[in-house]
Formats: sequence, structure tokens, C-alpha cells
Amino acid sequence: QGQYELQKAEIIFGVRAEYTNQGYHMAYPNAGEPADGGQQYTDILPNVQFKYSPNNKINLRAGYFRSINRPGYFEIVPYQIQEEEFTEYGNKKLKRATIDNVDLRWEYFPKATDQILIGAFFKNIKDPIEYAYYSVNQRQSGYGLNNLGNAKNFGIEIDVIKYIQFIGVKA
Repeated sequence: QGQYELQKAEIIFGVRAEYTNQGYHMAYPNAGEPADGGQQYTDILPNVQFKYSPNNKINLRAGYFRSINRPGYFEIVPYQIQEEEFTEYGNKKLKRATIDNVDLRWEYFPKATDQILIGAFFKNIKDPIEYAYYSVNQRQSGYGLNNLGNAKNFGIEIDVIKYIQFIGVKA
């Protein structure tokens, strides 16, 4: 991680690496499934944040970072549970989702205890993990987690805190 400051601006940048190694051993594997399996991968996750403060009551922020959403341990085990109306399957091919995040935010602090924050975010999600009804093999279909293409998510966030005497209101 590094940090660079100018008079009214600050840049923080960095990168982190995460290594994942998930494995399992099934005492009673499904027919045709090996008893052992798992996933191993390394992710490089960059991050850069920018802050500009034109005065001591206002901040403008922009940032980018990459993150991941790993499947849960049980979700990658090729299990099979017969429910009343469908069969639920674990998915040994389930991949982690990688997310590129962009955030923009305006911050205003009219008093030491009060604040108004208005932000916008955008997320580009590769291989999002979602529940779906899908073909497990040529003979069986069922319900379970799967990677469903790519997704985009965006929105606006507003956060206000106002104190009157010693009573605070947050919205």
C-alpha cells in the first residue's frame, strides 16, 4: 500500500493477493463422482482511492477496488438432497465471482456531529453466484447454485446524521 498527499488531495493505492484452497473428502460419494475434490486459485486485488478536500467541511471521494465472492465450502461439494418437489445439488464447478467496484461520494460536515453523505456506486460482477434450476448432467436436472453469466449493479446512497442537543437522528 502507498499513500501520496498534496495540499488538498490524497491518493491511497495498493494491491493484495489472496490464495484460496478449499478441499473435501466424501465418505459416500455419488455414483461416478470421485471422493476427493476442491478448488485452488490466487486472486490479485488492486485498490486506488482519491480524496479531495476543497475546505474543512467538504470531501469529494472516488475509488476503485476489485473484490471476490467465494462459494461457501458446502456449495462446492457435489452433494444431492432429494426435496419434496425437486432435487438440490452441490456444484463442484462453481467458481468465485470477481467484482470490479467504482465508488463516488460527496461528504459535507456542517457541524462536528452532523453529516450529509451522497454516493454512487457501480459494480461489474463476473460469474455471479445465484440459485438456478439447471442440468447437472445429461440425465438429471435440479436446483442449486450456479454461475450465471455477468451482472452489473449500480445505485445511489444517501446518509444523513443530524444532532439536536444530545439527540441524534440518522436517515
